[in-house]
Amino acid sequence: REVGLPEVLEAISGASLLSDYVQATGGEPALQPEGLRALFKACKEVGMKTSLDTNGSREGVVRGLLEAGLVDHLAMDVKAPLSDPAKYGRVSGLRTDVAERMVRSVRASLEKALEMAPFLEIRTTFVPTLHEKADLVEIAGELVEMGLADRERAYYVIQQFSPRGDLMDPSFANVRQPLADELLELARQVKETTGLKVVFVRTQERGVIRA
Repeated sequence: REVGLPEVLEAISGASLLSDYVQATGGEPALQPEGLRALFKACKEVGMKTSLDTNGSREGVVRGLLEAGLVDHLAMDVKAPLSDPAKYGRVSGLRTDVAERMVRSVRASLEKALEMAPFLEIRTTFVPTLHEKADLVEIAGELVEMGLADRERAYYVIQQFSPRGDLMDPSFANVRQPLADELLELARQVKETTGLKVVFVRTQERGVIRA
C-alpha cells in the first residue's frame, strides 16, 4: 500500500531506540527527492543514521543530500564499465543514448560520493550472461582512477546474481547463479590487477566475504 511521509516518520520515531539506520532503497529513491530529503532530515533529528541505496542516475539529488550532511552510508550500483555506454545500456535495459546520459550521471555521482560520503559501498552484480569477468576488472580500474584506493571506508563489492525474485527479464530465471568461490576468485583477480587492497563479495550462501 502507499504510505505517506507522516506515517513513515511516526514509525521511525517509534523505532529509534531499537534501530541504528534507516535505509532508502528502491526502485530508485532519488526519484522522490523532496520526500527523501524530508525523511533523512527527520531521521537525523531523532539521532538515527541514514543509508541511501541508489543507481546514481540522479546526480543532483545525491550531491544535495551529501552536501547537506544527510547521508551516513551510500550504496551505489555500477552495472558495467563507465567507458562503455552501449554495454551499460545492455546490462541496464536502456537504449544507448539513454545509457550515455546515465553513465554521465553515475560518474558525477561517484565523484561526489568519493569526495563526501562518510561510508561508501560501490557494487556490481555479476550476471554470467551479461558480464565477462574482465568487465569487473575494468570497472574496478575505473574506480581506482577516480580515487577509490585512496579513500577510507569506501569499498568495491561484487554481488552474486540470483535467478529468483524480481528480475528485469523473466528469461534471467534460467541463468546460472555464480558460485561464491567463483566470485571470490574474481575478487582476487580484481585486487591483483587494479591494486585495490580490499574487495568484498556478497553471496546468499556465505554472506559478505572479504577477498
